[in-house]
Amino acid sequence: MKATAIYQDGTKKEAPIVPRVTVMTERHFDKGMGELFDLENVRAEYGYYVTWAALYVAKLEDEKEYETWLDKIKDAGIGLDEDDEPEPEEEKLGKPSPKAPSRKKSSS
Repeated sequence: MKATAIYQDGTKKEAPIVPRVTVMTERHFDKGMGELFDLENVRAEYGYYVTWAALYVAKLEDEKEYETWLDKIKDAGIGLDEDDEPEPEEEKLGKPSPKAPSRKKSSS
């Protein structure tokens, strides 16, 4: 997973979401990541915080105050890295399972 921020001046920065980012976020909101990103209760602030934390931990952001950083960005969010992308569903579902080798002895 990665976090991306687009700043007011058009600058774009990306950083990986590493364990330190996850822990910072869970401690900040006093909730686990699963609870934070539950689709029924998710808030935009959760994604923004993860993005700030990822950039800060990666030393791509000097701003130590999350609230101040919010005023510097135009947009931010989290998503999959290219390496994280799952196979498309149609490819997964259409693949036959590999056949196990036969244990039959040939009669020669």
